[in-house]
Amino acid sequence: MATFPSTPYTGADTVSTLNGLFKVQYAPDLNDLIPQHAILMQKLKYVPADKQNGAFYAVPCVLRSNQGVTYLGESGGVGSLSAAINAVMKEAQVKGSELNIRGQLSYKALSQAATAGARAFKKSSSWLVEDMANVSFTRLELATLHGQEGLGVVATGGNVSTGSGSCDITLTDATWATGIWVVLEGAQFEFWSSAGANRGCVVQLEKVTSATQTLSFKTVSGNETLIAAGDDVYPYKAREGAASWNEMAGLFKQYSTTSGTLFGIADRQNYSLLQGNVASGIGEISSAKVVQAASLAVDKGLMTDAVLLVGTKTFADLNAENMGLRMFDSSYSPAKAENGAQALSYDHINGKITVLCHPFVKSGQALIMDPNDSLFVGSSKPTFEIPGMPDKFFRLVQDTNAVELQNYADLAVFVHKPGQGVVLEGITH
Repeated sequence: MATFPSTPYTGADTVSTLNGLFKVQYAPDLNDLIPQHAILMQKLKYVPADKQNGAFYAVPCVLRSNQGVTYLGESGGVGSLSAAINAVMKEAQVKGSELNIRGQLSYKALSQAATAGARAFKKSSSWLVEDMANVSFTRLELATLHGQEGLGVVATGGNVSTGSGSCDITLTDATWATGIWVVLEGAQFEFWSSAGANRGCVVQLEKVTSATQTLSFKTVSGNETLIAAGDDVYPYKAREGAASWNEMAGLFKQYSTTSGTLFGIADRQNYSLLQGNVASGIGEISSAKVVQAASLAVDKGLMTDAVLLVGTKTFADLNAENMGLRMFDSSYSPAKAENGAQALSYDHINGKITVLCHPFVKSGQALIMDPNDSLFVGSSKPTFEIPGMPDKFFRLVQDTNAVELQNYADLAVFVHKPGQGVVLEGITH
């Protein structure tokens, strides 16, 4: 059993003791603290930092295969060979994007807990540790899906001033997902025009009204009247400019990009296999439309099982269709009827397409992908350790009576074969 000195601690002594208790009480990889809605953070693989190449993860991408092929027929005679048409290979360079969350506790509370022992320490600190881990995994999950795409689009007539320094913003049907916003109450956001101009308005989310797809904000910097229809909502500081971001490029961006530069590879429009696929104007979703959209990925080589990421409304619609097609057999009982399904899947030439309901997927979108074709790279998964200082977690906050804990991550998601996925757009309900 650990013993503690009876004499008062100095600041350095307390931080040292807290570091030791934290190491024992909380697993370094935080697996036990991953929230259930961080589906992709659990599903996709991570490339350890020691297997990456310094400042970035380098991936050779074959954009075109060798085509210097000669057909010589049946004669067996000597013939001339066709000229070599070399393959095109370019290197994708993937860099992690840093994310940092700060949390503080009073010096006295943790000092007393440390003196009382490990159980008292965990009881007094667990709420902060669990909340910070939840925030970290939540923000990373959102970026994994929607990074560099924004979290929603302002609807026509969607900016209504509710008084000095506050406003209600309504988002479009297609870009609304209740699950995104209920976990972000209290967070700050910015608005960017479709042309890539920052509106200069920082707001803090106060209330979410799901029935009307409305977000109630108080303004931090003013300029709320400049927010206009068509503007994209981004987490504060996630975007830096018209074509620069501080967050990773998410799956929806990677699977829908058909031109321009991404991960250092330019002119994607010249290489079919590097271009994502978009099935637009879906309308009311159905299993037939899912299978039809999947054919776009099959055409570019998808021949394995895949998942279909959908929002809650889309899953409900697919589930209703499934029930409408169900045939009742001898197991049916008029005394007890069971309807619905926890999981849905469809068979296609590529294999099985499993429908995965994700609360962060927007109502008008869905994504067909092979999870084994995507992975996380970067120097660090979410951790409470101070980078470069093993087993160091707490630090004193200068000029205050508090200690600070920070959660840090340096990650990016990377899709090897974006041509083997499909973004479905224009889903209606």
